[in-house]
Amino acid sequence: MIDFLSVVLFPYLVGSFNFAYLVSQINNTDIRNEGSGNPGSANVLRTLGKKAAIFVLIADILKGFLVPYFVSLINPTYEIYFGVELIVFSGFFVVLGHCFPIYYKFKGGKGVATFVGFIVYLIFLHYFLNLYWLVFLIGTYLLVLKITKVSALASLTIVVISCFMFYQYLIEVSFNNFLFYLLLVFLIIGKHSDNFNRMLKGDENKF
Repeated sequence: MIDFLSVVLFPYLVGSFNFAYLVSQINNTDIRNEGSGNPGSANVLRTLGKKAAIFVLIADILKGFLVPYFVSLINPTYEIYFGVELIVFSGFFVVLGHCFPIYYKFKGGKGVATFVGFIVYLIFLHYFLNLYWLVFLIGTYLLVLKITKVSALASLTIVVISCFMFYQYLIEVSFNNFLFYLLLVFLIIGKHSDNFNRMLKGDENKF
């Protein structure tokens, strides 16, 4: 029961808290009715400006970082829960909460920033990767964004690359770890289906 509360329910409920909604409400707007309608930092940037977007971005990244960190503190032995490491499980549910928040009728963001927070946690605390990998991901994002001017494409590029980065680490305990991580990646890709359709039509928003 404790495992369920700490690894499933707690991450999902924290992930469900959407800072884009909060910022837009403070500014007397509804982010769902502005720009692309997506409650994420990119849409906040377009509609409410840089300061609001930076706040949302940092807050969403911190969700993905702090929730697995908290889970690791209360489960220091990293027990296995249904064959999947608790850390990966909690990372999945915090992103799932962001994408399908219970507080907002399951209409949430696309999960990239929260997923990035989870990646940063793995890099710093649970893997032999060093800061060069983090610099590599940031550089890749900026390069793709500079070339294509499409934030969604740049974001998805680093999401996919992370699969190769963490493959060896995730399969050390069980191959199920990697499969669950892969499921998380496909969830984020699926949330970008509207972006893919707009890219095919040439209507995707560009920076």
